[in-house]
Amino acid sequence: MSETIQEKTGSLNDILKMVNRANETFAYEVFVPSLNKNVMFREINTSQQKRILKAVIDSPAYNTEFIFALRNVIKENCVDDVNVDNFTILDKMIIAMTMRAMSISNDLDLQFQIPDSEEKITRRINLKSLAAEAVEKIKIEPISIKDEKDVFEIICGLPTISDEYNLQNELHKNTSSIEIKNEKELRETVGEVFTNEIVKYIRQINVKNEKNEVNQIDLKNLKYKDRIAILEQLSAKVTNKIIDYINSINKEFEKVLLFTEEIKGKKIEQRLKIDSSFFTVS
Repeated sequence: MSETIQEKTGSLNDILKMVNRANETFAYEVFVPSLNKNVMFREINTSQQKRILKAVIDSPAYNTEFIFALRNVIKENCVDDVNVDNFTILDKMIIAMTMRAMSISNDLDLQFQIPDSEEKITRRINLKSLAAEAVEKIKIEPISIKDEKDVFEIICGLPTISDEYNLQNELHKNTSSIEIKNEKELRETVGEVFTNEIVKYIRQINVKNEKNEVNQIDLKNLKYKDRIAILEQLSAKVTNKIIDYINSINKEFEKVLLFTEEIKGKKIEQRLKIDSSFFTVS
């Protein structure tokens, strides 16, 4: 009697375990700046790519589903024993670039619109080189911001993957498919995005009392709604300094994400977006 396919290959669980073990051989290194060392990751599989691409229907204001999907894929594919949620958004960008390069294609085509025309030109980007450039060029340090009377001290730094995830999960998990239908909803959404973006960068607030004693408030121990309530009590001058810090971080990211082409005598800028469409084949 001939063997059945089941007898030859084992159960489905056995097959999946065998495939997962085989995938370990395709692991690759990614330099993680916050750890200052290389970390091993597996390639993205078809199921994971599908999950990422499904997030293309995200609300452009929040991008919640993509943040969730990419975090989960990074956690699933990290081979080394490290806490992925402590990776910063800079780490995440470099990991995403390398994952896309290793799992889908190292080449990515970025399109520029020709002025006064429906035509576009394409610039091909080498993602491995871009990730290496990000490691080399982007330098970001935490800062301390104080008010004029030296009562408040705000410690700011890069948000982590956990910061992003918890914010989205707490505040926006049910809003990813909401459409902005009118001007009032647009104003409310812009206001929410403004405060939520700022609070992600605040790690700690130190407050001096009338005895000149310092009370430390660790924001990681607070819900995001409570963090926002505290932020809203800070002076506009302090908030503006935090915004300046965030803008300086965005400029650091633009060293590798912002591309310029001269078309018909005009310099045209295009920003590389790392979203669901980033994980499609160019």
